[in-house]
Amino acid sequence: MVNQEALERSSLFMDLPAALLRRLAALGEERSYSPGQRIFQEGEGATHLCIIKEGRVALEMDLRIGRAEAGERRTFAAVLGPPDCFGWSALVPPHTRTMSAVAIQATTVVALEREALERLIADDPRAGVLLMRGLAQLVGNRLMEARAKLGFVIALVSHELKAPLAAVESYLQVMLGGYAGEVPDRQREMLARCSIRVQELVELINSLLRVSRIETGDLSAELGVESLQDIIEKAVENVAAAAREKGVLLRVHVPADLPPLLMSPLRIQEAFTNLLDNSVKFTPSGGEVVVTVEDRGDNICVQVRDTGIGIASSELPRIFDEFYRGQMAQSKGLGLGLSLVKRIVEAHRGQIWAESPPPGEARGTVFTFALPKALTVQVSPAGGPPVGQGEAA
Repeated sequence: MVNQEALERSSLFMDLPAALLRRLAALGEERSYSPGQRIFQEGEGATHLCIIKEGRVALEMDLRIGRAEAGERRTFAAVLGPPDCFGWSALVPPHTRTMSAVAIQATTVVALEREALERLIADDPRAGVLLMRGLAQLVGNRLMEARAKLGFVIALVSHELKAPLAAVESYLQVMLGGYAGEVPDRQREMLARCSIRVQELVELINSLLRVSRIETGDLSAELGVESLQDIIEKAVENVAAAAREKGVLLRVHVPADLPPLLMSPLRIQEAFTNLLDNSVKFTPSGGEVVVTVEDRGDNICVQVRDTGIGIASSELPRIFDEFYRGQMAQSKGLGLGLSLVKRIVEAHRGQIWAESPPPGEARGTVFTFALPKALTVQVSPAGGPPVGQGEAA
């Protein structure tokens, strides 16, 4: 049993009735950690919810950037102090830690066992409602704060980086064009490589900016009445050359009678191009990538199925995370492509998921995203403006 005051100070528990706080205090135990000691590891089963009584705790997560052989790096996600809570996975299935926790000072926490919390909730459902309501509010507040800070930092850093990179690229093109004098072949090759690296950096910066903008979910200024078939055809054209060069067959099955949708055509095309490019990239020569579009009642579903190397079952839950790259990924990049796709689809009130291998297949991956029919548009027969259906209007 722990002092009830330690729980009352936490924003997760401060609004709970005294009787419930006493029951929670009876379940808790104090645990102490020395500086540098790991409290729990990302990927482990979540057995306890923790409230910091004294000290400070760093939450960190794996960050995989670049080629797989470069390994993983660890990055700080947050630094918490009294009376912050951490280890929320103990309250939320599937009860797997999504971050690691390390004491950065001598730290004392109040630990509440998951199984004891589950029994309390089973005995008193109202207590469970109050706990989960507090958890949702706490997580939501922290998420909004983190998003606001991230958007500000990305916009600021990107602005400061793009201008000098543009100047560097301009000078490189002047030299490569021979306008600053003759350039020997060896130096020309080195300058060309520098130019390619600069262009890659600019594209990474643009990707970060796109993620930051779509984070707001406000696409109202970009919405228009568009044919999904036209968008898919343009996206296929974007990757057709790469597929031919690699020897990957592209097959597309799109019904001719698909209804028009109210959407951001540039964003949906970007999302679809990313999925196609990803599938072509990880499909060996002689394989195929198949695009299928179906009208499924309330949703229009788009599938991108490949016969590639597939995704490990342990990695599927994280493939849409920012900066995450699978162990099999050999190409360069920050791991933002699939994250950007997910954000675009969700900004259109849709859903996206992946299966590897696809049902009934021995290998490969299938990505499916569903756009709700609430985005379907009726075009005025008199030639007037389009009228949207549902909330998306």
